[in-house]
Amino acid sequence: MVYCEPTGLISPVVKSWLDRLHATFSEIRKPLQLYVDMLLEPAIEFVRRQCAEPVPSVDNNLAASLLRILDCVLAPHVPLEGVARSDDAENTLANIIAHIEPIFIMALVWSVGATTDRDGRQKFSAYLRLMMREAGLKELPPAEGLVYDYVYDYTNAQKWLPWMESAAPYKFDDRLSYNELIVPTQDSVRYTYIMDLLVKQARQVLFTGNTGTAKTVHVQQYLSTLPNDLTPISVIFSAATSANQTEDMLFGKMCGPPCTTARLRCAALCGSVHLCQHARATAHSDSCPLV
Repeated sequence: MVYCEPTGLISPVVKSWLDRLHATFSEIRKPLQLYVDMLLEPAIEFVRRQCAEPVPSVDNNLAASLLRILDCVLAPHVPLEGVARSDDAENTLANIIAHIEPIFIMALVWSVGATTDRDGRQKFSAYLRLMMREAGLKELPPAEGLVYDYVYDYTNAQKWLPWMESAAPYKFDDRLSYNELIVPTQDSVRYTYIMDLLVKQARQVLFTGNTGTAKTVHVQQYLSTLPNDLTPISVIFSAATSANQTEDMLFGKMCGPPCTTARLRCAALCGSVHLCQHARATAHSDSCPLV
Protein backbone atom coordinates (compact mmCIF):
# COMPACT_ATOMS: atom_id res chain seq x y z
CA MET A 1 0.00 0.00 0.00
CA VAL A 2 1.29 3.44 -0.94
CA TYR A 3 0.17 6.52 0.99
CA CYS A 4 0.07 9.91 -0.77
CA GLU A 5 -0.59 13.43 0.42
CA PRO A 6 -3.94 14.77 -0.88
CA THR A 7 -2.15 17.79 -2.37
CA GLY A 8 -0.15 15.47 -4.62
CA LEU A 9 -3.22 13.79 -6.08
CA ILE A 10 -4.82 16.78 -7.81
CA SER A 11 -2.86 16.51 -11.07
CA PRO A 12 -3.34 12.71 -11.46
CA VAL A 13 -7.09 13.06 -10.78
CA VAL A 14 -7.43 15.81 -13.39
CA LYS A 15 -5.25 14.06 -15.97
CA SER A 16 -7.18 10.82 -15.59
CA TRP A 17 -10.48 12.68 -16.02
CA LEU A 18 -9.28 14.55 -19.11
CA ASP A 19 -8.06 11.28 -20.66
CA ARG A 20 -11.53 9.78 -20.17
CA LEU A 21 -13.40 12.68 -21.80
CA HIS A 22 -15.57 11.59 -24.71
CA ALA A 23 -14.15 12.36 -28.16
CA THR A 24 -17.01 14.82 -28.65
CA PHE A 25 -15.27 17.14 -26.20
CA SER A 26 -11.71 16.65 -27.44
CA GLU A 27 -11.33 20.31 -28.41
CA ILE A 28 -11.93 21.51 -24.84
CA ARG A 29 -9.26 19.30 -23.24
CA LYS A 30 -6.51 21.92 -23.59
CA PRO A 31 -8.65 24.85 -22.37
CA LEU A 32 -9.77 22.81 -19.36
CA GLN A 33 -6.18 21.91 -18.50
CA LEU A 34 -5.28 25.59 -18.78
CA TYR A 35 -8.11 26.62 -16.42
CA VAL A 36 -7.03 23.94 -13.94
CA ASP A 37 -3.45 25.24 -13.94
CA MET A 38 -4.51 28.89 -13.62
CA LEU A 39 -7.42 28.59 -11.19
CA LEU A 40 -7.94 25.23 -9.49
CA GLU A 41 -4.79 24.70 -7.45
CA PRO A 42 -4.44 28.38 -6.41
CA ALA A 43 -8.13 28.38 -5.37
CA ILE A 44 -7.69 25.27 -3.23
CA GLU A 45 -4.58 26.74 -1.61
CA PHE A 46 -6.49 29.96 -0.84
CA VAL A 47 -9.32 28.00 0.82
CA ARG A 48 -6.78 26.16 2.96
CA ARG A 49 -4.98 29.33 4.07
CA GLN A 50 -7.74 31.93 4.31
CA CYS A 51 -11.14 30.20 4.69
CA ALA A 52 -12.83 28.15 7.39
CA GLU A 53 -14.67 24.92 6.51
CA PRO A 54 -17.52 23.86 8.84
CA VAL A 55 -17.08 20.31 7.49
CA PRO A 56 -13.41 19.67 6.60
CA SER A 57 -12.47 18.45 3.13
CA VAL A 58 -9.27 17.29 1.42
CA ASP A 59 -7.66 18.80 -1.65
CA ASN A 60 -8.12 15.92 -4.07
CA ASN A 61 -11.79 15.63 -3.15
CA LEU A 62 -12.35 19.31 -3.93
CA ALA A 63 -10.76 18.73 -7.33
CA ALA A 64 -12.92 15.63 -7.85
CA SER A 65 -16.03 17.63 -6.90
CA LEU A 66 -15.26 20.17 -9.61
CA LEU A 67 -14.82 17.39 -12.17
CA ARG A 68 -18.10 15.77 -11.11
CA ILE A 69 -19.98 18.99 -11.77
CA LEU A 70 -18.34 19.27 -15.19
CA ASP A 71 -19.22 15.62 -15.83
CA CYS A 72 -22.86 16.32 -15.02
CA VAL A 73 -22.91 19.23 -17.47
CA LEU A 74 -21.23 17.27 -20.26
CA ALA A 75 -22.64 13.75 -19.82
CA PRO A 76 -26.23 14.41 -21.03
CA HIS A 77 -24.84 15.74 -24.32
CA VAL A 78 -22.65 12.80 -25.29
CA PRO A 79 -24.03 11.46 -28.60
CA LEU A 80 -25.61 8.01 -28.34
CA GLU A 81 -24.98 5.51 -31.09
CA GLY A 82 -28.03 5.03 -33.30
CA VAL A 83 -29.96 7.88 -31.65
CA ALA A 84 -30.73 10.95 -33.74
CA ARG A 85 -30.09 14.29 -32.03
CA SER A 86 -32.50 17.20 -32.25
CA ASP A 87 -31.45 20.65 -33.39
CA ASP A 88 -31.86 21.95 -29.83
CA ALA A 89 -29.52 19.25 -28.51
CA GLU A 90 -26.93 20.09 -31.14
CA ASN A 91 -27.17 23.79 -30.31
CA THR A 92 -26.77 23.14 -26.58
CA LEU A 93 -23.72 20.96 -27.23
CA ALA A 94 -22.18 23.69 -29.40
CA ASN A 95 -22.88 26.28 -26.68
CA ILE A 96 -21.17 24.14 -24.03
CA ILE A 97 -18.06 23.73 -26.15
CA ALA A 98 -17.99 27.43 -27.08
CA HIS A 99 -18.56 28.62 -23.51
CA ILE A 100 -16.58 26.11 -21.47
CA GLU A 101 -14.79 28.98 -19.69
CA PRO A 102 -17.80 30.28 -17.68
CA ILE A 103 -19.00 26.70 -17.12
CA PHE A 104 -15.63 25.88 -15.54
CA ILE A 105 -15.86 29.01 -13.37
CA MET A 106 -19.34 28.02 -12.17
CA ALA A 107 -18.12 24.50 -11.36
CA LEU A 108 -15.14 25.94 -9.46
CA VAL A 109 -17.38 28.18 -7.38
CA TRP A 110 -19.71 25.32 -6.40
CA SER A 111 -16.96 22.83 -5.60
CA VAL A 112 -13.83 24.47 -4.18
CA GLY A 113 -15.73 27.57 -3.06
CA ALA A 114 -18.78 25.77 -1.69
CA THR A 115 -17.29 24.24 1.46
CA THR A 116 -16.51 27.46 3.32
CA ASP A 117 -18.75 29.64 5.54
CA ARG A 118 -20.32 33.04 4.87
CA ASP A 119 -17.15 35.02 5.66
CA GLY A 120 -15.07 32.61 3.59
CA ARG A 121 -17.36 33.12 0.60
CA GLN A 122 -16.72 36.86 0.72
CA LYS A 123 -12.97 36.25 0.67
CA PHE A 124 -13.13 33.52 -1.97
CA SER A 125 -15.29 35.62 -4.28
CA ALA A 126 -12.86 38.56 -4.13
CA TYR A 127 -9.83 36.30 -4.66
CA LEU A 128 -11.41 34.42 -7.58
CA ARG A 129 -12.33 37.69 -9.32
CA LEU A 130 -8.71 38.83 -8.93
CA MET A 131 -7.37 35.55 -10.34
CA MET A 132 -9.76 35.64 -13.31
CA ARG A 133 -8.75 39.20 -14.20
CA GLU A 134 -5.04 38.38 -13.94
CA ALA A 135 -5.55 35.28 -16.11
CA GLY A 136 -7.26 37.36 -18.78
CA LEU A 137 -10.53 35.44 -18.77
CA LYS A 138 -13.33 37.07 -20.74
CA GLU A 139 -16.72 35.64 -19.73
CA LEU A 140 -16.74 36.70 -16.08
CA PRO A 141 -19.67 36.93 -13.65
CA PRO A 142 -21.10 40.45 -13.24
CA ALA A 143 -19.10 42.68 -10.90
CA GLU A 144 -22.03 43.32 -8.51
CA GLY A 145 -22.28 41.04 -5.49
CA LEU A 146 -20.47 37.72 -5.15
CA VAL A 147 -19.63 35.09 -7.73
CA TYR A 148 -22.09 32.87 -5.82
CA ASP A 149 -24.96 35.15 -6.88
CA TYR A 150 -24.97 34.09 -10.55
CA VAL A 151 -25.51 31.02 -12.71
CA TYR A 152 -24.27 30.64 -16.26
CA ASP A 153 -27.17 29.77 -18.58
CA TYR A 154 -25.51 27.69 -21.30
CA THR A 155 -28.75 26.32 -22.75
CA ASN A 156 -30.63 29.50 -23.70
CA ALA A 157 -29.23 32.93 -22.87
CA GLN A 158 -25.51 32.02 -22.97
CA LYS A 159 -24.78 34.55 -20.25
CA TRP A 160 -24.55 34.92 -16.47
CA LEU A 161 -27.92 35.41 -14.77
CA PRO A 162 -28.90 36.16 -11.17
CA TRP A 163 -30.25 32.98 -9.63
CA MET A 164 -33.79 34.30 -9.21
CA GLU A 165 -33.97 35.16 -12.93
CA SER A 166 -33.07 31.57 -13.79
CA ALA A 167 -36.00 30.14 -11.81
CA ALA A 168 -39.57 29.69 -12.99
CA PRO A 169 -42.02 32.31 -11.66
CA TYR A 170 -43.49 31.37 -8.30
CA LYS A 171 -47.14 30.27 -8.39
CA PHE A 172 -49.14 30.52 -5.21
CA ASP A 173 -51.11 27.35 -4.43
CA ASP A 174 -54.19 28.29 -2.41
CA ARG A 175 -54.82 24.63 -1.61
CA LEU A 176 -51.85 24.55 0.74
CA SER A 177 -51.95 25.69 4.34
CA TYR A 178 -49.60 28.41 5.59
CA ASN A 179 -47.07 26.00 7.08
CA GLU A 180 -46.91 24.01 3.82
CA LEU A 181 -45.95 26.95 1.61
CA ILE A 182 -42.34 27.10 0.39
CA VAL A 183 -41.46 30.40 -1.25
CA PRO A 184 -38.33 30.22 -3.45
CA THR A 185 -35.30 32.18 -2.28
CA GLN A 186 -31.88 32.66 -3.81
CA ASP A 187 -30.50 29.89 -1.60
CA SER A 188 -33.25 27.40 -2.37
CA VAL A 189 -33.02 28.07 -6.13
CA ARG A 190 -29.26 27.64 -6.39
CA TYR A 191 -29.03 24.62 -4.10
CA THR A 192 -31.89 22.91 -5.93
CA TYR A 193 -30.12 23.61 -9.24
CA ILE A 194 -26.87 22.03 -8.06
CA MET A 195 -28.71 19.09 -6.48
CA ASP A 196 -30.72 18.46 -9.65
CA LEU A 197 -27.58 18.63 -11.79
CA LEU A 198 -25.82 16.01 -9.65
CA VAL A 199 -28.63 13.65 -8.68
CA LYS A 200 -29.86 13.11 -12.23
CA GLN A 201 -26.37 11.90 -13.13
CA ALA A 202 -26.23 9.54 -10.11
CA ARG A 203 -23.86 11.73 -8.08
CA GLN A 204 -24.08 12.01 -4.30
CA VAL A 205 -24.82 15.32 -2.59
CA LEU A 206 -24.12 16.37 1.01
CA PHE A 207 -25.94 19.43 2.35
CA THR A 208 -24.48 20.85 5.56
CA GLY A 209 -25.56 23.73 7.74
CA ASN A 210 -26.91 24.77 11.11
CA THR A 211 -30.06 23.23 12.56
CA GLY A 212 -33.29 24.83 11.36
CA THR A 213 -32.10 26.14 8.00
CA ALA A 214 -34.65 24.08 6.02
CA LYS A 215 -32.18 21.65 4.45
CA THR A 216 -34.47 18.64 4.84
CA VAL A 217 -37.52 20.60 3.64
CA HIS A 218 -35.84 21.70 0.43
CA VAL A 219 -34.41 18.25 -0.30
CA GLN A 220 -37.79 16.61 0.30
CA GLN A 221 -39.47 19.17 -1.95
CA TYR A 222 -36.95 18.36 -4.69
CA LEU A 223 -37.45 14.60 -4.24
CA SER A 224 -41.17 15.07 -4.79
CA THR A 225 -40.46 16.39 -8.29
CA LEU A 226 -38.28 13.47 -9.44
CA PRO A 227 -39.26 11.62 -12.63
CA ASN A 228 -41.01 8.27 -12.34
CA ASP A 229 -37.82 6.27 -12.93
CA LEU A 230 -36.38 7.56 -9.63
CA THR A 231 -37.91 6.38 -6.36
CA PRO A 232 -37.42 8.72 -3.37
CA ILE A 233 -36.50 7.16 -0.01
CA SER A 234 -36.30 9.16 3.24
CA VAL A 235 -34.27 7.94 6.23
CA ILE A 236 -33.88 10.19 9.28
CA PHE A 237 -31.06 9.19 11.64
CA SER A 238 -31.07 9.22 15.43
CA ALA A 239 -28.37 8.82 18.07
CA ALA A 240 -29.00 5.06 18.06
CA THR A 241 -28.82 4.55 14.29
CA SER A 242 -26.09 2.11 13.27
CA ALA A 243 -24.64 1.16 9.90
CA ASN A 244 -26.49 -2.18 9.93
CA GLN A 245 -29.81 -0.48 10.67
CA THR A 246 -29.24 1.99 7.85
CA GLU A 247 -28.51 -0.85 5.43
CA ASP A 248 -31.63 -2.72 6.55
CA MET A 249 -33.82 0.38 6.11
CA LEU A 250 -32.50 1.19 2.64
CA PHE A 251 -32.57 -2.34 1.27
CA GLY A 252 -35.94 -2.99 2.89
CA LYS A 253 -37.46 -0.10 0.97
CA MET A 254 -35.62 -0.86 -2.26
CA CYS A 255 -36.21 -4.61 -2.33
CA GLY A 256 -39.51 -4.98 -0.52
CA PRO A 257 -42.89 -5.20 -2.26
CA PRO A 258 -43.87 -4.01 -4.70
CA CYS A 259 -40.68 -5.02 -6.51
CA THR A 260 -40.33 -5.50 -10.23
CA THR A 261 -37.72 -7.23 -12.32
CA ALA A 262 -36.74 -3.86 -13.81
CA ARG A 263 -33.72 -2.07 -12.38
CA LEU A 264 -34.78 0.14 -9.46
CA ARG A 265 -33.18 3.59 -9.15
CA CYS A 266 -33.60 5.40 -5.86
CA ALA A 267 -32.71 8.80 -4.46
CA ALA A 268 -32.28 8.43 -0.69
CA LEU A 269 -32.43 11.35 1.74
CA CYS A 270 -30.42 10.61 4.88
CA GLY A 271 -31.22 13.35 7.37
CA SER A 272 -29.34 14.31 10.55
CA VAL A 273 -26.34 12.14 9.76
CA HIS A 274 -24.41 13.78 12.61
CA LEU A 275 -26.64 11.87 15.05
CA CYS A 276 -25.76 8.36 13.91
CA GLN A 277 -23.25 6.24 15.81
CA HIS A 278 -19.57 7.11 15.20
CA ALA A 279 -20.51 10.18 13.09
CA ARG A 280 -17.65 12.58 12.50
CA ALA A 281 -19.54 15.60 11.10
CA THR A 282 -19.53 18.63 13.37
CA ALA A 283 -22.58 20.34 11.85
CA HIS A 284 -26.14 19.25 11.20
CA SER A 285 -26.01 17.55 7.80
CA ASP A 286 -28.45 16.21 5.24
CA SER A 287 -27.44 14.24 2.20
CA CYS A 288 -29.30 13.18 -0.90
CA PRO A 289 -27.30 10.33 -2.43
CA LEU A 290 -28.54 8.35 -5.38
CA VAL A 291 -28.33 4.67 -4.41
